[in-house]
Amino acid sequence: MPHKTPNFAENARRFFLSAEFHEAVRILTELGKKPDKSIRVLDFGCGNGVASYALARLGYSVVGVDSSLGEIAGLNAAKKIKGLDGVHFELVHSTGEKIDFPENSFDIVWIREVLHHIKNISDFLMEIKRILKPGGILCCLREVVIWNEDQRKHFFATHPFNHITKDEGCYYLEEYLSAFKNAGFLLEKILDPHVSIINTYPQPVNSGVIFDENRAKQRQQGYDLFSFFARKPSKADIQFQTLPKYHGSSITIGKDVQIIGSKNIQIGDGTCIGDNAWLNVCIRDEKLRMKIGRCVLIGRQSVISTAGYLEIGDYSLLAPRVFVSDADHIYTDIYQPVIQQGTTENRSVIIEENCWLGMQSVITGNLTVGRGSVVAANAVVTKDIPPFTVVAGVPAKIIRMYNFLTRRWERIIDEAHIEKILKIRENIGIPSRAEYRQILEKNARIRYIAPIVVGKGFTI
Repeated sequence: MPHKTPNFAENARRFFLSAEFHEAVRILTELGKKPDKSIRVLDFGCGNGVASYALARLGYSVVGVDSSLGEIAGLNAAKKIKGLDGVHFELVHSTGEKIDFPENSFDIVWIREVLHHIKNISDFLMEIKRILKPGGILCCLREVVIWNEDQRKHFFATHPFNHITKDEGCYYLEEYLSAFKNAGFLLEKILDPHVSIINTYPQPVNSGVIFDENRAKQRQQGYDLFSFFARKPSKADIQFQTLPKYHGSSITIGKDVQIIGSKNIQIGDGTCIGDNAWLNVCIRDEKLRMKIGRCVLIGRQSVISTAGYLEIGDYSLLAPRVFVSDADHIYTDIYQPVIQQGTTENRSVIIEENCWLGMQSVITGNLTVGRGSVVAANAVVTKDIPPFTVVAGVPAKIIRMYNFLTRRWERIIDEAHIEKILKIRENIGIPSRAEYRQILEKNARIRYIAPIVVGKGFTI
């Protein structure tokens, strides 16, 4: 990298002007930590001090920490740029991975190309959480990710400095994610190798390239760079940490989301729930009553309610203001307030995998929306929908179906046309739910829904 040359001043100024640095600060600002003297930053593993200089020059109060006293990439190099361009920051010599600061000392901990050097990242992240203030942000930039043991061997065998320093390291992505989770952090952003200039710098982002995890796992050599932004829970966040009881990782919950009956809800990895959404379990017992799959997007102001059992399959997309419920209010006794007559029970709504429910659509009753189906905006669905079908209208009617013989979507003409396509499916077979889930998993290039699509909430 061009930030470790003998010209210390140019190193610092070059990093300050870099697109990588300014993108990281943009994300910090988005997360509520814009440059200000009141915001204390710990630059852990500061090396030659270029990030300490850049952060302080923008207006943060910065403390740089490193265990190395090196003249090129350690504290002695960093000392040479203290005061450069009138920029001042503190420098502290540390011992190894030890962090000698009181609890709640910093608003931001900045770690660049350091976390993969740490021997026990779970314990280290717990220490970082200790010194962060509630609501503080940890950013770990350009961390080395491997996907198999052959890549690990190749990484150590080819690294130009490991035979000298003996401190290089690399981890599986799941090891990083587990360490963040075990330490109690809320992951705000996970940046894959191609999505951000932070990871691609000095090369620009190629918007046409999408990271393919399956292909990465098949490589015998090489590694990938990921970046992470995580938050120490504040009091406002803590109330959500127990919600729901059963949940995966990298789940994003928007602002003002209400979850009632959380013990009865399961949410899969990578799912996003948009601002002002409402998840409700009417009967709160020991049963699992609502199951939301992995990488599901629930749009803003949507309502998901169950008194029986409700399921939303993997990779399904719900637009804003969608209503899904298996429960109706009972109104049989006209002399009693409807609100005290209870709701229907023992019904279920199953939305299978990879369904798209359009804006303000309504799914209600005792029914199944088949896998791969689309519900048009404003449609009202009260009956089963076959897999790989498009419906629209009030009440919803079938307007398109996928023909597995011609491998094309066909516009439906009449009931006979529907029966014809169903007969073709019966004769040649279609993927079961389990088979379709495996197909989606194989082809999916996403691990989580980007938080930006649901609002400015938080991740769990």
